[in-house]
Amino acid sequence: MALLQIEHLSFAFALSQSPVLQDISFDVEAGAFVLLCGTTGSGKTTLLRQLKKEIRPAGQQSGIIYYRGKPLDAYGENTVREIGMVFQNPDAQCVTGSVWQELAFSLENQQTQVSEMRRRIAEMVSFFGMEHLMDKPIQALSGGEKQMVALASVLLLRPAMILLDEPTAQLDPVAARSFLQFLKQVNEEFGITVLIAEHHTEDVFALADKVVFLQDGRVFAQGAPEAVCRALYEKPELRLFVPQVSAWFLESGKQGGVPFTVKEARQRGVTGSRRKRTAPAGTEQVLNCRGIFFRYEKHAPAVLQDLDLALYQGELLALMGANGAGKSTLLKLLLGLEKPQRGKMKIKGGQRLGYLAQNPMLHFTHDTVRGEIYEYAKEIGTYDAAETERLVRRFGLEEVLDRHPYDLSGGQQQKTALLSVLLQRPTILLLDEPTKGMDAAFKEELAELLRQLKEEGKTILMVTHDIAFAERSADRCAMLFGGGITAQQTMAEFFADNYFYTTAYDKLREEQH
Repeated sequence: MALLQIEHLSFAFALSQSPVLQDISFDVEAGAFVLLCGTTGSGKTTLLRQLKKEIRPAGQQSGIIYYRGKPLDAYGENTVREIGMVFQNPDAQCVTGSVWQELAFSLENQQTQVSEMRRRIAEMVSFFGMEHLMDKPIQALSGGEKQMVALASVLLLRPAMILLDEPTAQLDPVAARSFLQFLKQVNEEFGITVLIAEHHTEDVFALADKVVFLQDGRVFAQGAPEAVCRALYEKPELRLFVPQVSAWFLESGKQGGVPFTVKEARQRGVTGSRRKRTAPAGTEQVLNCRGIFFRYEKHAPAVLQDLDLALYQGELLALMGANGAGKSTLLKLLLGLEKPQRGKMKIKGGQRLGYLAQNPMLHFTHDTVRGEIYEYAKEIGTYDAAETERLVRRFGLEEVLDRHPYDLSGGQQQKTALLSVLLQRPTILLLDEPTKGMDAAFKEELAELLRQLKEEGKTILMVTHDIAFAERSADRCAMLFGGGITAQQTMAEFFADNYFYTTAYDKLREEQH
């Protein structure tokens, strides 16, 4: 018998006439690793929240959800322990000051005996190798460390099933792979069922036992990863959702099983290609940093030291680096929100900066998306109603104009925030993780939008962990490490020289040397 059965589930938010979920049906077997993916706004987050009664949004639900053969709503408080959840943003899940307190919090709420609590925490900390973090403040941790703490906190309750809502969205490539491997280890060693919603599916397809793909609130395809992969490839508009090495294999017409890893792709003789793109030959600097040094507190370690960075007119520079390397701090310095203790920063006269924060909710001040866009455009007087409407259509936000921004999916929130930034008509765009929560299709549209903005003379500095998007859209890439910029190269040179911060194409190309 399946651990979880969803039968003909539909859901519409309160005061909304349009359902977010429509006739959803699928099973999750006990001990399975299930990937839930799909287009932005297709209902992945909403579906996960239907499975966790404590955070279920208000609205009209139909259909039924069975857990262990019994309607989910018939369970009492046991589901708090039975079904755990890890959110996209670990800051929204951590509620205490230190790692030790965070791990103990959930057990204290369950009135666990102190001796039992200490034993469980000691065991879990040893499993995760987190001994060095125990006395640290939560806010001192990197994004990857916070996600590990959040996962460990859930596992301490010994759930039968874990729901994860894009847990790698804010992690650098190394931390993301590490987190996913930990998750697979938990799945295999503890037999815990995993249902993970993800947009970055390149690594998750290889780990999953089953894939469920949602489109427009409905199940488009479900089943074994290879079957879903082939179903997506048959639809030209959905091919972008197929992992890169798998798409190259299917495009080649080769026979055999679809590969999901570089190793499998090499064994099947798969080769890929990189899009050829001419980088702008801009020589006029619009932004220059020399010898920048910054720390948050007098005796704290330096976040940035001896940092040099130049940005040229009409280019897109992708800035990469591990969680906690100081990328977002650098953006704050450029915006004047913080001041460097040493060094010089120069921005060419007449430039207007626009900033997209990593957390899109920091941009929201109205009760509806319509207010965030149309009212804001009217307030700042940069776009008329017709121009604003064209932008709304371009970003695909027509259907959510009357929704509260907090009720949107992560990708829709990101779209709304980015649109509000563009309404300011900036000449230099500072983007902090602009693709977070966005599906593959909109990333293509965003890449095209950024290309057009460059043609209009705008310059873009983009902080990102999304290697595939950087490869697709950047002219140059830079790596921030040890407080400084260790490399500034063209896109092709940067990815060719890296081992982890690289693309599927370069990994396959390495075999040819």
